[in-house]
Amino acid sequence: LNLCMGDFIPFRRRERPLVKAIRRHVKAAPRWATQFVYQLPSTVLGLLFYALLLASELIIHRDERLTVSACARQRPLIYLALALFVTSFILSFYGFLPCFKFLLHSP
Repeated sequence: LNLCMGDFIPFRRRERPLVKAIRRHVKAAPRWATQFVYQLPSTVLGLLFYALLLASELIIHRDERLTVSACARQRPLIYLALALFVTSFILSFYGFLPCFKFLLHSP
């Protein structure tokens, strides 16, 4: 290669097959349609996190008084939500790997 200082090599970015299919079937696919495909997995993770927290909160509000059994039913849901959040946060640092690239796209 005959490269000088400041030269760069443009690499082709591979698109997801679903994005290619959208662009192939819809000639003028709007930008939000392709962004939706990229942001969908991280959005589902976020919604799952909030759904777990909401379910744990509803357990407490369903009982009129705070009891040990209500706390015992709430604890696994909170731990699961926390584990989901921490795992997705740590794995987002490995976004250069193809299987974790969806974590780089914020919902």
